[in-house]
Order: sequence, then structure tokens, then C-alpha cells
Amino acid sequence: MFCQKDEIWKRYEAWWEGEGAILKVSAPKPGHSPPKIPPQVQDVGWLLAYVAQRWVREGEEPDWDWIWDVHLASWEGTYFGGDSYPQLWLNLGPGVMAAYLEGYSEFRGDTVWFELPDPLSWEEIRALDYDQGNPWWCFTLEAACELGRRAREQGVILGTTDIGGVHDVLASLRGSVNIMTDFYDHPEELLREAERILGLWHRYYEELDLVISSYQDGRDAWMNIYSKLRWYPIQCDLAYMLSPGMFERFVAPIVEGHCRRLERTIYHLDGEGQLALLEYLLEVPELDGIQWVPGAGRPTCGDPCWFPYYRRVQEKGKLLVLGGVLPEQLEGLFEAVRPEGVLISVNAEDVEAA
Repeated sequence: MFCQKDEIWKRYEAWWEGEGAILKVSAPKPGHSPPKIPPQVQDVGWLLAYVAQRWVREGEEPDWDWIWDVHLASWEGTYFGGDSYPQLWLNLGPGVMAAYLEGYSEFRGDTVWFELPDPLSWEEIRALDYDQGNPWWCFTLEAACELGRRAREQGVILGTTDIGGVHDVLASLRGSVNIMTDFYDHPEELLREAERILGLWHRYYEELDLVISSYQDGRDAWMNIYSKLRWYPIQCDLAYMLSPGMFERFVAPIVEGHCRRLERTIYHLDGEGQLALLEYLLEVPELDGIQWVPGAGRPTCGDPCWFPYYRRVQEKGKLLVLGGVLPEQLEGLFEAVRPEGVLISVNAEDVEAA
């Protein structure tokens, strides 16, 4: 039903090479009602996380046809303009790797909470390892197979799950407060386990990628960017609480490790607290680009206050990913930055505005 347009994929490949711009515009179609979903689920994007919890905790078998039909109804009610396209993201929550390792997951309507109520010691974390029979991991692989087949038939791209940032996964296992003190009290444990978790991270990524790539040619992820080559948005959300020196010692080796193992990477720069880290990130040669997210209550990505940072990103030859730009901000944004290597997402109120 949804044809994969070769010209769109070519434009994405050109963008990855810094040779063009991407403009994604979406809007609700008139006369279409949102698909019916369980009242516990805030929107379609969280349906899989809800179904996974029902299966793992209550043994309720997933109805894959129903899951697909709900997503299909959502796409049919959406106008995809410019370089946008329908994507089915295997969303089980941000940083699901923590559940793959320890098994805890708490669905909360519009997110999933992985931080353990009883944090683990470093000794307990050292004992965690890849478990082929982990129910959350088994659900992820089954979802990739069941939905990958349907996506291929309908011309829809499947997006890999949100594995999480290495240190964010450790924070879920160790506890957010504990891990911040560990940077000072247990630095060697933190360095050693982060490197080990990085290796496990890539095992999960590669095994899931093998399944997904058997149904489609390209790759996608929660950032909704198509690539023919293996890629992923890398991140460390707790980095906003770290000084540049702490970031360089603890987080930088993990960022560089991701960049060496993946063919393409975009760093998710989340909030003003991480702007102090921008110069370091721009010096990582293998890092392809930066996604800027201002954070709640701050001006949107199209506001001129951010333009000096965008110019700096472009000066260093990196790609730039900007979401949530308002339609009326586009003209000023394109006057401020070169279009080559910029990806902009616009959510319009209706098709006419789009």
C-alpha cells in the first residue's frame, strides 16, 4: 500500500553524504479519527510496549494482525509530505536493554520505566549477561519478524528498538543517584562495566539488525532517518550533569566505540546542559552528525537563539538534525544555515498548512 519511493531513499543517501537537505512534513488528514487503542495507552507509538508488558507479565499472546491494523489506520490518517514516510518503530521504551539484562520494566502510558526500585550493586551488575531466553528480548525478536513481514508487504520501514545509551542503561540498573556518585567513588567499576555493556549493546543491535535486514534493505531507528547502512542514534542523557572533563574520561570512549562499530551515527544532544560538550563531539571524526533537542520549556529548534550552534556544527562538517520546527520558522532557518546536510522535521496542524 505504501510504496517505498526510490527517489526518497536516494535523497536520504545524498543527505548522509552531506550533499542535500531533507525536509519532512507530516499532518493529520481531515476526517480521519485516531485508531482505537486501549485506554492505558496514550498513543499508537506506545502500543507495542503495552502489548509486551501484557505478554511478559500476564502471558497474553500478541495479536499481530490487530497491532498492524492499528498502525495502518494511523498511517492512513496521516499526510506524509516532503521526505517523510511511514515507519513502524519497535518501541518498547527508552533504554530497553536494561530489561534485557535484568528483566524489570514498568509501562506508564506514554513511557516505560526501567530504573529498578531496588538498585543493584556493582557485583550484581557484573553478573548480568546476555540471555537468549529473556522474555523482553524474545518479544523484540518476535515483533521484528511478525511486523517486519507485514511491513515488507505494505512498503513500510521498520525501525529498530531503543536500546538506550550505555550509561543510561547502567543508571537504570544502578540507580540514577548512585551512578552519579559512582563517577567519584567507584570510577574504575564504572569504566570497566561501561565497556562491557558496550559490547553487549552491540550484540543486541547486531542480532536484531540481522532480523530486520532480512525484511528490508535499509535501516531506521527512533530518530526516523532512513539509511542503507547500519546506523543508530547514540546518546548519554545523564551527560548534562557531567563536566566536559568527566564526559571526556567516562563517556567519550563509549561514544567513540559506537562510532567505530556502526557505519553511521548521530549524537542525540539533549538539552542546554549538553551544549558544553558540543566542541568535543564535533572533534570525533567518525561521528556523522548532531541532533539538537532544546528541551521542555525552551525555544524550538527553529528559534534564532540556536543558530550560532548550527553554524558551528556545519563548520566542522557534521550533519544537523532538527525536529519540531514551526512552519513559520523555516524561511529564517534556511537563511541562517546551508541546506546541505540539514534534516528538518515539521509537524503541521493540518494538510493545508503542510
